[in-house]
Amino acid sequence: MSKYSKGAIELLVLIILALVTVGGIGYYAYKNGQIRSTPSFSPTPTLNSTVNQAPDGDLANWKTYRNEKYGFELRYPPDWLVKEHYGLEASYKVYKDSKSASGIIFGKEANKVYKNVDSSDLVSLFSIVIIETPYNQISLNDAIDKYRGCLEVTSQGGDEYLIYGNEARIFWDTSCGQAGGESYIFLVHKNIVYDISPAPGDPTIDQILSTFQFTD
Repeated sequence: MSKYSKGAIELLVLIILALVTVGGIGYYAYKNGQIRSTPSFSPTPTLNSTVNQAPDGDLANWKTYRNEKYGFELRYPPDWLVKEHYGLEASYKVYKDSKSASGIIFGKEANKVYKNVDSSDLVSLFSIVIIETPYNQISLNDAIDKYRGCLEVTSQGGDEYLIYGNEARIFWDTSCGQAGGESYIFLVHKNIVYDISPAPGDPTIDQILSTFQFTD
């Protein structure tokens, strides 16, 4: 083989190696670009429509009410006051089958709610009536039938609702045949019936309910 033929072959080999190298680099860059340009998708989380989702807004300055006797707590606006009434009259029809009944009222002084009113009496903006039943356990349906008072409802009515993972029911007061605008939530925990009003709808009430939890 002549010197010129040998040199031509070596040059051809170098050209082939260069083409292979360039082709490999180009292919790698193409695949790498594909990987980088492929978007990654994460499933959108689905929120359960319960009252105990994380509350909206900043509640850092809200007060905490904790009831050790009945084992629950909630948060309420910083400019609200609280009054507790234990030993409600058991002679009332609604409490006749109860061991005891108590009321927790959250609200503002009347003169801060109404114009031209001088009274400092507390105006209820949110309340919880706590009925301690004589039973070890009581179902929500039985609680509604026994302690609904003047509400013209049955255990089969009302809108379903969840509070701290517990089934509850919302009712609107018909004032025994007359038009009424008050709404109530019936909730049962162990042998205790909670009659909460008003029901959700107002942003502040929604926030309060979203913080309600049992501590026992």
